[in-house]
Amino acid sequence: MIKEKSSTTAVGTALRRAIESKKNEEKRLFCDPFAHYFVPPNSTLMGQSIFPNWLIRIYLDYWKEIGVSNLVIVRTRFFDDAMKKAIHDGVEQFVILGAGFDSRAYRLFSPDMKLSVFEVDFPATQNRKKEIMKNIQGFPFSHVRYVPVDFTQDLLEESLKKYGYQKTLKTFFLWEGVSFYLTEEAVRNTLTFIAEHSIPGSSVLFDYLHFMPSEKFYTRKTWHDKEEPLQWGIAPEKTPFFLNSLGFCDIQNESASSAGKRYYDEKKLRRRFVSPTYSFVQAVVAGID
Repeated sequence: MIKEKSSTTAVGTALRRAIESKKNEEKRLFCDPFAHYFVPPNSTLMGQSIFPNWLIRIYLDYWKEIGVSNLVIVRTRFFDDAMKKAIHDGVEQFVILGAGFDSRAYRLFSPDMKLSVFEVDFPATQNRKKEIMKNIQGFPFSHVRYVPVDFTQDLLEESLKKYGYQKTLKTFFLWEGVSFYLTEEAVRNTLTFIAEHSIPGSSVLFDYLHFMPSEKFYTRKTWHDKEEPLQWGIAPEKTPFFLNSLGFCDIQNESASSAGKRYYDEKKLRRRFVSPTYSFVQAVVAGID
């Protein structure tokens, strides 16, 4: 991550969501009416480019990042469903870690819900997002609190507390598209913070890569490696032990490809290939024995 530059991958995610949202209701997995605001002119899935988006999508989806575009679509739907369920179940506070250009705080929440939503992100990306949001009708959103954090340097406890986070409230942490860009130490620190600074019954949902990017069979580097290189991964069978050791229980693990098949079958859509090397996991903060 470049210190003074907003996330390139955040733009790519917004573009994928904007493309999906333009489809007819029968053919899409979700609708994000805000996504297009975060896509600069002439943007492609590789950032600013003179090449047409369809050509770059073929290059990425069938050579460089096979199934990753569909992963983003399926992941968005999966995380949307989880957040809607948390709202229905009466969670009292939400923290979106590495929010990027995520719009859930605006499309799934409203001020009359009396819920605080904390958007935690890298300062440069967050500042860019706030600039863009000023041009959207209804800004600012009083229930959203922007918390600038560099996950590799700053302490979440201090940063969130400063903006009103209450560790005595049942909290849902959403951590999407972030873990694999961090070091193992940063991942552990973030999860340890959640386990130690939220009450039992709080939960976290995040996605992860199935293997360490340094492993020899991972040979095809992504186009954004110079700015946001992949750094961390874990085998699915090791995930429960890893999370148990950090203070979590009731671990639910599902591969992105499995979730994709389920969603496409439910909508009676042709199945799209979803990258088989990512999973989604939700875990609950355990009580003290």
